[in-house]
Amino acid sequence: MRKLINGKEVELVTISKLAKMCGRKAATIRKWEFTGILPEANLRSPDVPLAGGETRKGFRLYTLDLAVRLSTIVKNDIFQGIEIPQSTLVKIKNLFAEERTKLGGK
Repeated sequence: MRKLINGKEVELVTISKLAKMCGRKAATIRKWEFTGILPEANLRSPDVPLAGGETRKGFRLYTLDLAVRLSTIVKNDIFQGIEIPQSTLVKIKNLFAEERTKLGGK
């Protein structure tokens, strides 16, 4: 999926694709986000209207660049059942902050 952001065409991937690239399940990526290991996704697809006037939040979207860089960090630094080093958490947070800046966020 491609999207025009700040005048540049950017390739986006869903959480499922990101999880596959990281060798994990989408539920793991969501858990990492919920527990603060990963910052919230910088992008989401539009919310989906449901019956009864409710809405479902849009899908988490990540730039392909972020997905590639994050998958490298995950494969090199994060191992099942081992505490994640603080230096790795800093790398991840910096990666998301850098992308947020590129996307015109704060």
